[in-house]
Amino acid sequence: MRKISLLITSLMLLSLMPLGIIQNSEASLGQNSISVNSGSYQAISLGNIDSGNELEVEYSVDGDIDVLLLNSAQYSAWLNGGSTHIESGSDYDGDSDSYVFAIGQTDSYYMIFDNSNQAGF
Repeated sequence: MRKISLLITSLMLLSLMPLGIIQNSEASLGQNSISVNSGSYQAISLGNIDSGNELEVEYSVDGDIDVLLLNSAQYSAWLNGGSTHIESGSDYDGDSDSYVFAIGQTDSYYMIFDNSNQAGF
């Protein structure tokens, strides 16, 4: 099986307070390395994120992989073979990227590092 090592360089949650006052809140996974075998995936719980916050994602991998953002309902479905995810918050078949996603609805969120083709990409 082909093994892909992932290096998560940072994962930050930025929050905005009302009235235009900006306060940064950061949840960082730091520099962690995880492995995803061919035909499998790794899930990371991002916890509960409030509507209006931004999620900044940066990743670098040894090979191409799908990085998928899911809310709690999508994650529950994923565990049972589902494939729905937040397309605008995901990245497909890449080896690195840096992007920001604005959270539209308060919920628990998950990041899936997918090497299984479960999502069809």
